[in-house]
Amino acid sequence: MYPKTWIYHGTQVIPKAIFEGTEGVRTFINNIPTQTEIISFELQQFICDGKMVVVLGLEHQKAKRSGKELKAK
Repeated sequence: MYPKTWIYHGTQVIPKAIFEGTEGVRTFINNIPTQTEIISFELQQFICDGKMVVVLGLEHQKAKRSGKELKAK
């Protein structure tokens, strides 16, 4: 088994962060619906290199606290 790292590059509302290990990734994913309403989420490209996978896509969300919409590519 190798270390798992989830790197989130951030949006206008949710800051960038790095999550380590299975629990870190699980925490990141589980927190999304508590903070935002997902309007659209589109995975466009998967780039694989050995044990590393980079996923490119688009997201459009609305922050529950402020109502502000955020978009990221």
